Amino acid sequence: MTTRAWFWCDGRLDNWEELRAELLDCGPRCADRSDAELVLNAYQTWGEDCLAHLDGDLRW
Repeated sequence: MTTRAWFWCDGRLDNWEELRAELLDCGPRCADRSDAELVLNAYQTWGEDCLAHLDGDLRW
């Protein structure tokens, strides 16, 4: 089953490398190097609890 998600994100992650490594351990593939993709993958992985994993200046 394929799930599509869309969102708008303005900001930057300060913990990009750590978050990417943590997400790769959980399964999601990262197609590019954008903060927006990581935030979306974090939300799809942890739901609203993703906020505890994000460090940076973000609006969404």
